[in-house]
Amino acid sequence: MTRKTKAEATETLVFLVLGSNIEPRQDFLAAATTAIAAWPECVRVHYLSPLHETEPYGVVDQAPFLNQLMVIVTPLLPLELLARAKQVEQQVGRQETFPWGPREIDIDIVFYGSWAVDVPELRIPHVDYRNRQFVLDLLHEYDPNFCDPYTGEPVGR
Repeated sequence: MTRKTKAEATETLVFLVLGSNIEPRQDFLAAATTAIAAWPECVRVHYLSPLHETEPYGVVDQAPFLNQLMVIVTPLLPLELLARAKQVEQQVGRQETFPWGPREIDIDIVFYGSWAVDVPELRIPHVDYRNRQFVLDLLHEYDPNFCDPYTGEPVGR
């Protein structure tokens, strides 16, 4: 894992992808984005995408998801951010099921500035983002010329 100090993290642009496929999906997403925006450590919400309905990834025999891209600026370090995201998932009502199963809310950290993190509980850039068309679509909507901030490579669609 690349180490970063609090001072270096002051203005980090972080890309979160949120998803829900248990009704009321829209309410779960709204509650999560509101909770994140209210963090004292959320300096500002830089971007919040419209909702996108997508087919499930991994386990496909389940209801479609609503997904949303949220770009924030925060001084939280990656593992602190992960802990806060997990708190929001619990606060919003996430019930543990099985990997890639249905969920009230899921918050993935896709990018944390241009930093790489590789520890058992967190990998940034998100290990599977290039295989998830909805993530590529959300990034393209944010910026059609978007490049992976870690590699500098175009994300494409």
